[in-house]
Order: sequence, then C-alpha cells, then structure tokens
Amino acid sequence: MKKLQVILALLTYLLANPASAQSDLAGIWEGELSVGPDQQIAVQFTIEQDADGSYSGLLNAPDQPSLTDVPIDTITFQQDTVSLNISAVSGAYEGTLSDGAIQGTWTQQGTSFDLELAPYQEPVLTQEQFQRLSGSWLGKLKPIPGGDLEFTVVVTFQQNEEGIAVASLSVPEQGGNNIPVDSIELDSDELTLEISQARLEINGSISGENFTGTWTQAGQSLDLNLSKGEYKQPGLALSALTYARLRGPWHGKVSGLTVVLRVEESDGKYLALLDSPDQGASDIPVTALEVDGDNLTLTITPLQVSFTAIISADEIAGEWTQGPQTLQLALVRGPYVPPPTISEAAQQQLTGSWQGEVNNTQLVFRFEPNDDGSFGAFLDIPSAGANGLTLSNLSLEDGNLSFSVGQIAAQFSGTISADGINGDWTRAGNTLPLALNKD
Repeated sequence: MKKLQVILALLTYLLANPASAQSDLAGIWEGELSVGPDQQIAVQFTIEQDADGSYSGLLNAPDQPSLTDVPIDTITFQQDTVSLNISAVSGAYEGTLSDGAIQGTWTQQGTSFDLELAPYQEPVLTQEQFQRLSGSWLGKLKPIPGGDLEFTVVVTFQQNEEGIAVASLSVPEQGGNNIPVDSIELDSDELTLEISQARLEINGSISGENFTGTWTQAGQSLDLNLSKGEYKQPGLALSALTYARLRGPWHGKVSGLTVVLRVEESDGKYLALLDSPDQGASDIPVTALEVDGDNLTLTITPLQVSFTAIISADEIAGEWTQGPQTLQLALVRGPYVPPPTISEAAQQQLTGSWQGEVNNTQLVFRFEPNDDGSFGAFLDIPSAGANGLTLSNLSLEDGNLSFSVGQIAAQFSGTISADGINGDWTRAGNTLPLALNKD
C-alpha cells in the first residue's frame, strides 16, 4: 500500500477561485442574449489561463441543458479585445473589456446580437434568508444506496467578519472539516450549495428545520436529508482505568505516513480520534475501542480500518488493516512533532504573516514556531472562510522558497528578499504571479 487511504474517494475537494471585477480575462463571465420579444437566454463563459499564457474555456447556457460545457475552440485577448469561436454551435463573440465588463456582439448563423458580459457574482443571502439557515444542519449520506455504510454530513451557516453569509461542509468520518462552500442560493424554499471544483452540488427544499434533497457529485446523485442540530461525537464505553492507561496522543508511521491516535475526555465522554497529518485529515472518530488485558482492538467502520495490538507502558504495537491489506504499526506515547523542514535561520526569515492577492482573492500565509519545537506554516483565505490550510513540502534555500497546499492542490515557487516574496502560484493547471508582503 503506497499510501494510507484515510480519506475515501467520496469527496475530492479543490477550492474554487472566485471571479470579480478584473482586467484579466480568466474567470466566469455571464450575460443575457435578447433573441426576441420577451425572450432572453442566459449564457456563461468560463475562461482559464493556461500555463503557457494562452486561454481555454467552456460555454454554458444554464436554462438550456443541451448547452452544457461546450468547448470554446479559440480565445484571443489582445489590447482589451476579446474574441471567442465556438464551432459546436456555429457561434462567435467579439467584444472589448473595459471597467470590468465586456461590451460586444454574439454572431450565430449570420445573425448578430448585442451581448454585455460581466463577472459572475455569487448570490448574496438577505438577512431574513440567513436567519432561516443560520447554524448547523446534520444528516447521513449512504454512498451505496441501501447499504450499511454511511457518513455524517454537517453543513454550517454563519456570517464572516464583513457580515456576509458563508457556509462550510464537514464529513467527520473522513477527516474533512470546514470545507468552504463556494455558492449558496436560497430561492423561496429551494436551497442550492456548490463546491465547484469538487463537482459537488447539494440541492433540495427546506421546511422548517428540515432539508430534503440530493447530493450530486460527478454525475451520481444520492439522497441527503438534513435537520438542524449540533454535531456531537459519540463517546466510547471505556472504564476510567482504561482511559487513564490510554490517555494522550500516540503516533507512528504506516507505509511512510504518520498516524496520530488521540484518546481524550470531553464533556464527560471518552473519545478516540485519528489524525493523518501528511494528508491534512484530522479528528476522524474511532467507531469502537476495546481493551482486554493488554490486547487492544480499534475499528473505524466507515474507512474499513481495524487495528489489533498489544499495549505496553509507552507503545501500542500490532497490525493495521485497511480493506484487504495488513501492515505493522507501532504507536509511541507522546505528541507528534513534525521534523523541521527548513533551517532555524530560514524559520526566522519567514516567521510572521504575509499577504497577497490572486484573481482579487486575498491569501494570507502564516509562518509561526510552535511551543513543541515544530514550525507551523498555514494558509488562510478569508473570503472563502478557509483557515489553517497546512503548507507542506516547505523549502527555503538561497532565497528560493517553495511549498504546497495539499487541501486545494496548489503550489508556490518564488524568491524571498527584503522587499517581500515574489513568485508563481499554480492551482488547477493555472499559473499566476503572486507577490506577498509582510504585515
């Protein structure tokens, strides 16, 4: 087993890059074609800038299912002039980008229509709508309809510092917590949530404190019903003596990846939680933990994980089984301290908060030494409600800085100097310049 499959393939998460008023062409542009008296067709062009500087994109007409993800054959953008050709519909568009909008003409089969395009704007909830949604909603998702396997789904609605409604999705059994929702739309009783890069949409109807709908991802739809309430991790049936014996973090490696087991007490309950720091997963609840003498048996049912081991004073050693594969795992008592990836001098050079923007989205990078001797590196994206995304593969040598952000499949490579950090930010195949200044 080349990697520990702590996260099942139920939810593939990449954070979307919102588009807003801009001088660059990349983003989602939308407008309405007036094709007759009282007849309008909504159109969207999704345009991305490729690594070589060229553009590619798709055409969508949300009200016409036959026009979904139609490839744009050619895109040119020179001196604020935009030209698109889409042979699949025998259409072309040409316009001029000015003051954050594109004024132009759509031509199809010899007929021309005026078409103004503006950056896509996320729906904004009214205060009344937010009050209907505010708080947490819980439910169960069965990836195999009719099967026994199920996952907890938690959707939480709150307001950010600017008073704007934001939402996050958590699937505790997968260690996926507080994943930002890209789009929230409430039309009468119909609620739609999207995490676009994961191709995930949740939609359905709200009645009082209940939601009845579907979870649709990658073309597969599953029933999803939610009710208002706070998620609480079920406690384990441990004796006080067993808890005292197991209390505290334990850590080890299986197939080269770190596993952290935390046995804790919270609100009068005993809990066991699993972390996989190398995969950005945390707080995965242990389904059952039993101790008979020196023999320990642990199971995490949704992940098809079992661990049978012998307990000694400072070690729990045995066999870790996930699916059909079994490997040896020894956990030692004590907190996991990630080994420093950069020198002490490099840590001092980076320590602090650095800010920059990509596509008008603020990125905040925090580098901070921890009390346990490790060096923490994190990304916050305030507009998306994403905080504490872990930076990995951190390297700083001879002024050359690089790191990855596994949760959003992004990488940075650049240089650090007295004037700041300058380099390239790559995500979802797109590379854009990123300049960071220290607070």
